Amino acid sequence: MIGRSPGRLMDPSEQSNDLPALTIGAVAQATGIGASTLRAWERRYGFPSPTRTEGGHRLYAPESVERIRWIARALARGLRPRQVVPMPLEGLKRTLSTACTVPIRREEGAASYVQAWLDAARHLDGEALELSFRTETAHLGALAFLTDRVAPFLHEMGAAWERGELEVYQEHFATARLRGWLDCLWRPLADHNRGPVSVAATPPGEQHCLGLEMAVTALILAGWRPIYLGASTPAIDILAAARQIGARAVVLSISAHAPRGTTRSFVDEMVGCASDAALVIGGQGAPRGVPGTTWLPDCGALAEWGRDNA
Repeated sequence: MIGRSPGRLMDPSEQSNDLPALTIGAVAQATGIGASTLRAWERRYGFPSPTRTEGGHRLYAPESVERIRWIARALARGLRPRQVVPMPLEGLKRTLSTACTVPIRREEGAASYVQAWLDAARHLDGEALELSFRTETAHLGALAFLTDRVAPFLHEMGAAWERGELEVYQEHFATARLRGWLDCLWRPLADHNRGPVSVAATPPGEQHCLGLEMAVTALILAGWRPIYLGASTPAIDILAAARQIGARAVVLSISAHAPRGTTRSFVDEMVGCASDAALVIGGQGAPRGVPGTTWLPDCGALAEWGRDNA
């Protein structure tokens, strides 16, 4: 295929008895660098340079992870991919030891990130947002990124809009950028997990699906394989998908913007029909205490539930 780096075919004699090779999804999860970005770097700069299975799947040496994490730190300091991706590990360390500009000081905690991300949203600075999303995921891990960075940011972004400090288009811009980053985190892993299967959707009339993207990411980190149906999905379609794949759970994200008049009746309908699957609901608009449902307050609780029920 034109423009695609073929990589090297893996010779079984090359396999070591040490750490096993990693899939592109595992590398993306470990470093916070999306699979599409890793493939682009391979084409443009020759790194990372994976071997390939006979089926054409990329496999990465474990030592690549450390170098990619250093690259992520360099990018977070404003350096360009063409400057740092081809650079060997020792060169990266020397470069970062002399770099003096860090957009956000990590020791200042979540509040500094919230403010920095709000400022980037006001200026429609997608590059600054993506760089910070990437480096925070690499430093914290994907789940802590959701609970300790994204959740406070979304809360404060809504409050800023209510105070008139943020325009609707600025909020939509930041949300779209965040959804794009979450896509890079969970989509490469979605089809490769071998754990229990779930169906994930929002109810009819609920067009806000950022919370659903966060829930899917948390489930994948807990080993599940979610089938993402997206926003405003009728009950009949959710149930049909659940029956087709033998889903162990149906996960519903319901934001504060969901139509309250129909949300409870929809949940009751799902309880009555989804008898073979656990019904897990969350989000600010999700009704609590509904018999036959498991209400969870956040992504951390969902990941814990997922691990306990995998």
